[in-house]
Amino acid sequence: MFNIYVNVIPSPRNCQTRLCLFADDTAIMSTGASNKVMEDLNSYPDQLDKWMIGWKIKINTEKCQTVCFSRRRTTPEPPKLYRRAIPWSNDSKYLGVILDKRMTFEMHIENNRQKVNAMKATLYPLLGRKSKFSVSNKLLLYRSLVRPLMSYASPVWGAAAKKPREKNRIFPEYYSPAN
Repeated sequence: MFNIYVNVIPSPRNCQTRLCLFADDTAIMSTGASNKVMEDLNSYPDQLDKWMIGWKIKINTEKCQTVCFSRRRTTPEPPKLYRRAIPWSNDSKYLGVILDKRMTFEMHIENNRQKVNAMKATLYPLLGRKSKFSVSNKLLLYRSLVRPLMSYASPVWGAAAKKPREKNRIFPEYYSPAN
């Protein structure tokens, strides 16, 4: 039933606004000059409101977020859903990637570092120097459990500012299974 709903969601009428769907995660994105973007961005939720009422779907507006990816310091009027303003946020998590308003990915990279450190603590008895595992088995564990944490969505955050990217570069040396 969910697939039917997802496949009949109306598309935005203008070409600057896009609807991105993956499973139950939905994002509405719009690009352009600030004032025009907000007009476009506000017109689509109005269109979506009518569709959702017709299909008897209720979105939890408490879980909705709005992020303005810009270098400007001022934020325009927030878009509305069900006539309620969706609050501005400095960052948002979409499909496991933390997107901050400056697109530096610092929070995402730091979150990845914490996950890798937790995995390191968990796997230390197996990957440590006193482990009886062979180097090839340690490498197998590293490649299957640690590397995916480090490289998840790397094509997205790989273009991050140099400073956060440098933090991530120490992972392989820091977590070498051969040690």
